[in-house]
Amino acid sequence: MQARIGMRWWLAGAFAAIAALTAFAVTEVSSQRSESAFRDRAQELVAGRALRAAISVTDASGGGALQTGLAAIADRARLALFVFNEEGALLTAPTSRGMHVESVPQREAAVQRALGGRRFIATEGGVGATVVALPLRAPGSSALLVYAEHPALAAELGIVRDEIVEAAVLAMLLGAVVGVLVATLIAARLRRIAAAARSIETGRFDTPLGSRFPDELGELAATIGRMGARLGESFSRLESDRDRLRRLLARLH
Repeated sequence: MQARIGMRWWLAGAFAAIAALTAFAVTEVSSQRSESAFRDRAQELVAGRALRAAISVTDASGGGALQTGLAAIADRARLALFVFNEEGALLTAPTSRGMHVESVPQREAAVQRALGGRRFIATEGGVGATVVALPLRAPGSSALLVYAEHPALAAELGIVRDEIVEAAVLAMLLGAVVGVLVATLIAARLRRIAAAARSIETGRFDTPLGSRFPDELGELAATIGRMGARLGESFSRLESDRDRLRRLLARLH
């Protein structure tokens, strides 16, 4: 015997699946937009601090205090700073604020772009860290490489993502609940129609079956109700004709 699955369950599953697909799409779009907004914010913050640091580095280079003043500039700007000459050679210490120059993401591409007179900016790991490279106009110094981490922004982005996921899960659950309610209402109406059809099958044609809502199911209920009424009239006429025939046969006998 084939297993029977109630309408309320498969229709609830269909609602939940639709809600899940919609929530997934909205989650992806919202996450991407949130990450893009946080990335833009991080780049704006680091770019402004890097520009101020570049001005200070230029002044220090002109005064011959680059080696001694770079650490103070980096601490003040809360940035890891590295200065390169026109040949791409590092002029300052290889470590700044705990960050080694070899560990800076996209270091070579950033320095080459700055040596070409253009600015470079990129954010790695979502909004984990930002790399900036700026050209310098100081004697012997041609490029400034900047590295900054964003733990606060990364934490905020994580919170936003968690809230988006929670909203998606709630939307999926709400879709399932709505599916159960809608399926229950539809199943109840279908049970009324099925009960009326069984009554007609057993010869009871007086089962009331009104149309409470003017939709397809309501039209079906009204049609079955009219069919039962007409069948009842037809059977009444047949019984009347049968009785007349019996009386006629009785007179003939």
